[in-house]
Amino acid sequence: MITNASEFYLDTCNGFLQEVPESLENGRSQIQLSAISVSKNFICIGSECGALFLYNRNLNRTVKPLRTNECEAVTALELYANEDINYLAVGRSSGTVFLMCMPSEKIRKIRQSIQDEIHRGQIITCVHWSPDGKRLYTADISGQIIAIDVDFDNELYSCIYVSDKTIPIRDLKCSNDLLIFCTANEWDLIEAKNIKLLKSGKLEDDQEL
Repeated sequence: MITNASEFYLDTCNGFLQEVPESLENGRSQIQLSAISVSKNFICIGSECGALFLYNRNLNRTVKPLRTNECEAVTALELYANEDINYLAVGRSSGTVFLMCMPSEKIRKIRQSIQDEIHRGQIITCVHWSPDGKRLYTADISGQIIAIDVDFDNELYSCIYVSDKTIPIRDLKCSNDLLIFCTANEWDLIEAKNIKLLKSGKLEDDQEL
Protein backbone atom coordinates (compact mmCIF):
# COMPACT_ATOMS: atom_id res chain seq x y z
CA MET A 1 0.00 0.00 0.00
CA ILE A 2 1.43 3.38 -0.99
CA THR A 3 0.82 6.26 1.41
CA ASN A 4 1.92 9.87 1.54
CA ALA A 5 4.55 8.87 4.08
CA SER A 6 6.20 6.34 1.77
CA GLU A 7 9.55 7.07 0.11
CA PHE A 8 10.85 5.13 -2.87
CA TYR A 9 14.25 5.07 -4.53
CA LEU A 10 14.79 3.52 -7.96
CA ASP A 11 18.23 2.54 -9.20
CA THR A 12 19.28 0.09 -11.90
CA CYS A 13 22.46 -0.76 -9.88
CA ASN A 14 24.45 -1.10 -13.09
CA GLY A 15 27.82 -0.56 -11.38
CA PHE A 16 27.14 -3.22 -8.77
CA LEU A 17 25.61 -5.70 -11.21
CA GLN A 18 28.62 -5.44 -13.52
CA GLU A 19 30.74 -6.87 -10.71
CA VAL A 20 28.53 -9.95 -10.36
CA PRO A 21 30.12 -12.77 -12.40
CA GLU A 22 28.16 -14.76 -14.96
CA SER A 23 29.29 -18.01 -13.36
CA LEU A 24 31.27 -19.51 -10.47
CA GLU A 25 33.51 -22.57 -10.10
CA ASN A 26 35.00 -22.27 -13.59
CA GLY A 27 31.61 -22.10 -15.24
CA ARG A 28 29.98 -25.01 -13.41
CA SER A 29 27.52 -22.75 -11.53
CA GLN A 30 25.65 -20.21 -13.63
CA ILE A 31 24.52 -17.07 -11.80
CA GLN A 32 20.80 -16.31 -11.90
CA LEU A 33 19.82 -13.59 -9.43
CA SER A 34 16.81 -14.36 -7.25
CA ALA A 35 16.46 -11.84 -4.37
CA ILE A 36 17.70 -8.43 -3.25
CA SER A 37 17.74 -6.37 -0.05
CA VAL A 38 19.10 -2.89 0.66
CA SER A 39 20.11 -1.20 3.92
CA LYS A 40 21.90 2.07 4.54
CA ASN A 41 25.24 0.23 4.69
CA PHE A 42 24.93 -2.75 2.33
CA ILE A 43 23.23 -4.14 -0.76
CA CYS A 44 22.83 -7.91 -0.85
CA ILE A 45 21.77 -10.00 -3.83
CA GLY A 46 21.02 -13.73 -3.69
CA SER A 47 21.15 -16.25 -6.52
CA GLU A 48 19.64 -19.54 -7.66
CA CYS A 49 22.98 -21.32 -7.20
CA GLY A 50 23.14 -20.24 -3.55
CA ALA A 51 25.81 -17.54 -3.75
CA LEU A 52 25.32 -14.15 -2.07
CA PHE A 53 26.86 -10.92 -3.32
CA LEU A 54 27.42 -8.13 -0.79
CA TYR A 55 28.13 -4.54 -1.73
CA ASN A 56 29.48 -2.25 0.99
CA ARG A 57 27.91 1.16 0.35
CA ASN A 58 30.25 2.94 2.79
CA LEU A 59 33.46 1.57 1.28
CA ASN A 60 31.99 1.53 -2.25
CA ARG A 61 33.25 -1.95 -2.97
CA THR A 62 32.02 -5.53 -3.24
CA VAL A 63 33.21 -8.49 -1.26
CA LYS A 64 33.82 -11.99 -2.54
CA PRO A 65 30.75 -14.18 -3.17
CA LEU A 66 29.51 -15.70 0.07
CA ARG A 67 28.47 -19.37 -0.08
CA THR A 68 26.50 -20.42 3.00
CA ASN A 69 25.08 -23.65 1.54
CA GLU A 70 25.97 -25.44 -1.65
CA CYS A 71 23.40 -25.32 -4.47
CA GLU A 72 20.48 -24.18 -2.31
CA ALA A 73 18.69 -21.30 -4.03
CA VAL A 74 18.24 -18.05 -2.12
CA THR A 75 14.48 -17.47 -2.00
CA ALA A 76 14.25 -14.62 0.53
CA LEU A 77 16.65 -12.26 2.23
CA GLU A 78 16.65 -9.09 4.32
CA LEU A 79 19.30 -6.76 5.69
CA TYR A 80 18.93 -4.90 8.97
CA ALA A 81 21.01 -1.91 10.08
CA ASN A 82 21.13 0.62 12.89
CA GLU A 83 23.93 2.87 14.15
CA ASP A 84 26.02 0.00 15.51
CA ILE A 85 25.03 -3.27 13.85
CA ASN A 86 24.37 -4.90 10.49
CA TYR A 87 22.39 -8.13 10.28
CA LEU A 88 21.55 -10.36 7.34
CA ALA A 89 18.86 -13.06 7.16
CA VAL A 90 18.73 -15.50 4.24
CA GLY A 91 16.01 -18.04 3.46
CA ARG A 92 16.68 -20.94 1.11
CA SER A 93 14.79 -23.42 -1.03
CA SER A 94 15.63 -26.23 1.43
CA GLY A 95 13.96 -24.40 4.33
CA THR A 96 17.26 -23.41 5.91
CA VAL A 97 17.44 -19.94 7.48
CA PHE A 98 20.87 -18.34 7.77
CA LEU A 99 21.46 -15.42 10.18
CA MET A 100 24.60 -13.28 10.22
CA CYS A 101 25.86 -10.35 12.28
CA MET A 102 28.38 -8.64 10.01
CA PRO A 103 31.56 -6.92 11.22
CA SER A 104 31.49 -3.20 12.02
CA GLU A 105 33.57 -0.68 13.97
CA LYS A 106 32.29 -2.13 17.24
CA ILE A 107 31.89 -5.76 16.14
CA ARG A 108 35.09 -7.23 14.73
CA LYS A 109 34.09 -10.86 14.27
CA ILE A 110 31.33 -12.38 12.14
CA ARG A 111 28.63 -14.08 14.22
CA GLN A 112 26.20 -16.45 12.60
CA SER A 113 23.55 -19.09 13.12
CA ILE A 114 22.09 -21.70 10.77
CA GLN A 115 18.52 -22.78 11.52
CA ASP A 116 17.91 -25.90 9.43
CA GLU A 117 15.16 -27.67 11.39
CA ILE A 118 12.27 -25.18 11.75
CA HIS A 119 11.24 -25.17 8.06
CA ARG A 120 12.92 -28.36 6.90
CA GLY A 121 12.11 -29.17 3.27
CA GLN A 122 9.86 -26.12 2.75
CA ILE A 123 10.83 -23.17 0.54
CA ILE A 124 11.26 -19.97 2.57
CA THR A 125 9.00 -17.23 1.18
CA CYS A 126 9.57 -14.36 3.66
CA VAL A 127 12.19 -13.23 6.18
CA HIS A 128 11.57 -9.99 8.08
CA TRP A 129 13.43 -8.29 10.93
CA SER A 130 11.57 -6.43 13.66
CA PRO A 131 12.46 -2.70 13.83
CA ASP A 132 14.64 -3.24 16.91
CA GLY A 133 16.50 -6.15 15.28
CA LYS A 134 15.77 -8.49 18.18
CA ARG A 135 13.38 -10.80 16.33
CA LEU A 136 13.29 -12.36 12.87
CA TYR A 137 10.05 -13.65 11.39
CA THR A 138 10.28 -16.42 8.79
CA ALA A 139 7.56 -17.95 6.62
CA ASP A 140 7.55 -20.86 4.19
CA ILE A 141 5.56 -22.12 1.24
CA SER A 142 3.53 -24.49 3.43
CA GLY A 143 2.14 -21.50 5.37
CA GLN A 144 4.13 -21.95 8.58
CA ILE A 145 5.45 -18.82 10.34
CA ILE A 146 8.19 -18.90 12.98
CA ALA A 147 9.57 -16.09 15.16
CA ILE A 148 13.26 -16.30 16.07
CA ASP A 149 14.38 -14.19 19.03
CA VAL A 150 17.97 -13.32 18.18
CA ASP A 151 20.83 -12.55 20.59
CA PHE A 152 24.11 -12.68 18.69
CA ASP A 153 26.13 -11.48 21.71
CA ASN A 154 25.18 -14.52 23.80
CA GLU A 155 24.61 -16.86 20.85
CA LEU A 156 20.98 -17.44 21.81
CA TYR A 157 18.35 -18.12 19.11
CA SER A 158 14.90 -19.02 20.43
CA CYS A 159 12.30 -20.26 17.92
CA ILE A 160 8.60 -19.60 18.59
CA TYR A 161 5.73 -21.07 16.59
CA VAL A 162 3.41 -18.34 15.27
CA SER A 163 0.96 -19.82 12.78
CA ASP A 164 0.33 -22.46 10.14
CA LYS A 165 -2.10 -21.44 7.38
CA THR A 166 -1.43 -24.57 5.22
CA ILE A 167 -1.11 -22.34 2.13
CA PRO A 168 1.80 -20.07 1.15
CA ILE A 169 2.39 -16.80 2.99
CA ARG A 170 2.36 -14.01 0.40
CA ASP A 171 3.54 -11.07 2.52
CA LEU A 172 4.57 -10.33 6.08
CA LYS A 173 5.27 -7.07 7.93
CA CYS A 174 5.85 -6.20 11.57
CA SER A 175 6.50 -3.60 14.24
CA ASN A 176 8.12 -4.43 17.57
CA ASP A 177 4.65 -5.09 19.00
CA LEU A 178 2.60 -6.40 16.09
CA LEU A 179 2.84 -8.81 13.18
CA ILE A 180 0.58 -8.80 10.13
CA PHE A 181 0.73 -11.35 7.32
CA CYS A 182 -1.43 -12.55 4.50
CA THR A 183 -2.04 -15.48 2.19
CA ALA A 184 -3.69 -15.08 -1.20
CA ASN A 185 -7.13 -14.56 0.35
CA GLU A 186 -6.88 -13.64 4.07
CA TRP A 187 -4.86 -11.67 6.61
CA ASP A 188 -4.07 -12.03 10.32
CA LEU A 189 -2.92 -9.44 12.87
CA ILE A 190 -0.89 -10.91 15.75
CA GLU A 191 0.30 -9.45 19.04
CA ALA A 192 4.03 -10.12 18.97
CA LYS A 193 4.76 -10.53 22.69
CA ASN A 194 2.22 -13.26 23.40
CA ILE A 195 1.68 -14.47 19.81
CA LYS A 196 -2.02 -13.73 20.20
CA LEU A 197 -4.43 -13.33 17.28
CA LEU A 198 -5.99 -9.85 17.43
CA LYS A 199 -7.84 -9.62 14.12
CA SER A 200 -8.27 -11.47 10.86
CA GLY A 201 -10.11 -10.85 7.64
CA LYS A 202 -10.53 -11.62 3.97
CA LEU A 203 -8.54 -9.95 1.20
CA GLU A 204 -10.23 -8.58 -1.88
CA ASP A 205 -8.75 -9.42 -5.28
CA ASP A 206 -5.32 -7.77 -5.74
CA GLN A 207 -5.53 -6.12 -2.30
CA GLU A 208 -2.18 -5.66 -0.52
CA LEU A 209 -1.31 -5.40 3.16
